Amino acid sequence: MPFNQAYSTQEGLDYEFSYGMDLGPGQLDLRFLGNHTKEFTQSSSPGALPTILAGAAGGVPKNRWTGSVDYRVGRWNFGADLRYIGKMAYSLQSNVFVANNELDAVTYLNASVSYDVKDGDKPVTIYLAGSNLTDKFVFAPQNNAQPTEFYPSFQSQYDVIGRYFVGGIRFRY
Repeated sequence: MPFNQAYSTQEGLDYEFSYGMDLGPGQLDLRFLGNHTKEFTQSSSPGALPTILAGAAGGVPKNRWTGSVDYRVGRWNFGADLRYIGKMAYSLQSNVFVANNELDAVTYLNASVSYDVKDGDKPVTIYLAGSNLTDKFVFAPQNNAQPTEFYPSFQSQYDVIGRYFVGGIRFRY
């Protein structure tokens, strides 16, 4: 009878703080959401060397958080957020040696503005948003022998597009 002996252990802390208040003629909302991963290991079988994933680029950063500020006044809404990804290593395995093993922490800045043209049961909103406004890029070349993943960064963790803007109209009919 087949028996799956693989395992995964995780230990950490998720946290969230939010606060809203009236400010002048509008409403200010503050939010801070994050995670500290103390331990994250996996193993495919008993006796196999466990893979350490907390703080390793192939896993999750030990520290990650997002702080956001939103201000709504009348039909206008303005928002900004900072997204922080803590420093990571290419590998934390005792049997893997990597020169320049550390990837620096990075913080991304995003902002948005929107205007509610029409309220009610068929609302219409015009919006504009910018992501990675400081155009940060984490150069992290990989040697993984996967022909579709030669991009020089870890796509699951870091922004790989660079600064970009989107705009549009949202409506319900």
